[in-house]
Amino acid sequence: MYRKYTKSEECNGWTNFATWKVNIEFLDGATSEDLFERKCDPCELESLIYEMVTFGVEQHSFAHHCIEAFLVDVNWSELAEHLNDKVEV
Repeated sequence: MYRKYTKSEECNGWTNFATWKVNIEFLDGATSEDLFERKCDPCELESLIYEMVTFGVEQHSFAHHCIEAFLVDVNWSELAEHLNDKVEV
């Protein structure tokens, strides 16, 4: 069972648990070039991850609402910056 974090509590060096969890589950080891073939912005990253995790989930279902409730806490700017920092200019 996961340790319970508050929404504003840092987690393993990230803004919060949601940001850390999305990073390790979907982005660990990736760069923005791996995902977009260029640097990404936070909105693009949010859209990509949202599409990945909601694919096949019935819209307006309980599961869909749980996913949305979790993703709203992700610091997309922090994740995009982390991915972009790994890109060689």
